[in-house]
Amino acid sequence: MGHEQLRSLSLEIETMRSAMHETASTHGLFHAETIRISQILDYLILQYQKLAHESSLARLR
Repeated sequence: MGHEQLRSLSLEIETMRSAMHETASTHGLFHAETIRISQILDYLILQYQKLAHESSLARLR
């Protein structure tokens, strides 16, 4: 289950990263939409890191 969630989050992260680059190129780094996408990306990366850590702990048990 964890592996599939990690894969799904990884795909979401890449999608949001592309969206952020596109928005930043179009509107600039400090545009509200760029910042909003950046915050979502931060959240997704944090979720990925938490899940990866939990998965590695589960393997050690």
